Amino acid sequence: MAFWNKKNNDEDMNEQLPSEEMSAEMQAINAALEEEEEEKQAKARARAEENEKLLKEQKEREERVARTASAFLTETENKEEAGGKRFYMLVDSPVDLEPKTAGNILVEGNVYGVLNKGDEVFIFKTDSTIVKATVEEIKTGPNLYADNARDKHCILELKGEALGEIERFSLVTNSEPDNVPDSRKIPSNPHVLGLSLDFNRFSGDPDYFTVLINAIVKSTFVTHARIEVENAEEHKGRIGILSLQDKNDPSKLLVPVFTDGFNMSRAKVNLDDKMKIVNLTFPQLATFAMTPKHDGFVINPFGPVSVKIPGKLIEEITSNPSYIKNFGSKGAANAKVVKEKISDKAQIYIGVPAENNEYKLISNAVLKYCQTNPNISKAGIVMKLEKGKNDPSYLCIVSCPKGTENECYTGLFASVKPFLGQNRRIEFMRYEETVFAEDYFSKQKLIYQKGL
Repeated sequence: MAFWNKKNNDEDMNEQLPSEEMSAEMQAINAALEEEEEEKQAKARARAEENEKLLKEQKEREERVARTASAFLTETENKEEAGGKRFYMLVDSPVDLEPKTAGNILVEGNVYGVLNKGDEVFIFKTDSTIVKATVEEIKTGPNLYADNARDKHCILELKGEALGEIERFSLVTNSEPDNVPDSRKIPSNPHVLGLSLDFNRFSGDPDYFTVLINAIVKSTFVTHARIEVENAEEHKGRIGILSLQDKNDPSKLLVPVFTDGFNMSRAKVNLDDKMKIVNLTFPQLATFAMTPKHDGFVINPFGPVSVKIPGKLIEEITSNPSYIKNFGSKGAANAKVVKEKISDKAQIYIGVPAENNEYKLISNAVLKYCQTNPNISKAGIVMKLEKGKNDPSYLCIVSCPKGTENECYTGLFASVKPFLGQNRRIEFMRYEETVFAEDYFSKQKLIYQKGL
């Protein structure tokens, strides 16, 4: 019995050997699984650390942006020439809450500067329209409302007529837009300035960058230029734009331009008989910034935030079909239809202006000026083309008492000059002395007619 039992035990041991071999395999599998799990955990920790690093960098970046904006607006709030107390808020988040008052609009973003409940504000929308509103409520946190806010993330409740949808990257500010164009008036450019304050937060966002570029293209900037008059009677001379070295590539030069007079004053350029202040539209600026000497331009190079527009980007912008449609090739505009020959001797023709962005800006400037000048009873614009010349010029026809025309022409020219494209000219004639005026404007609409 003992022997039989011993034999059975040996057989049992022999039968268990395969189980020991399987156990070794399982141990290898378990070890591999453990290594795989450790590798997954290591990758997860690395991702978490990377995310934490990115969030930290984002937070630090936003804090730097806020400090820069706050310092700039604090510096300028007691300076009337800089616009006084201002605030800017870029709409950066959708709001899923309901307004306190039905029909109002909620917008969310970082407020830079001082904002007060009841402030009248301008909203620069992403489609380039501007609407006015009133700040009804300022929400600074969950169930927290305030009468004012400074340098805070807020939700604003706005009241206004026909506000429509206010999309992300619209700008809310109390800075008045440059509605009254005047070549002698230094622009303030609240739209570009306000957008630029968040440039270091959103420059990598294609939607933000599109809104910024659209605002830049439609803006007028100010800079210094050296002007040398060669023939005063014929209004001939040379203009030399100042240059700055590109910080990233010292072999390249950029044209420095400024959104407004205060930021231009940071350049500390001494003005004299030749060194002047000039306003430049984007088409004009693109011409100066795309030469063998220059490779782009930089907005507000001395702060608060610099925005560089390289030559390659300018080339892309000015070659875009939408840009050409609005401004023409390299900023020029063409007559849509040549309608009528008005002089056999000089072979001069008139045409209907193309309904592009340049003409809309110019006609709006004419309208606004005429509304302020009681001597003007009507005004309209035609295109004038002379044989042998490639580019037509604008001809503004103005009805005004004889003897007042020079004053009217001077005011009109100052108003439209910021919007004239490259090499574009505008001339003026009295309606009463223009032989084709009655016939032409019986078929085409006047820009301005007193009492209408």
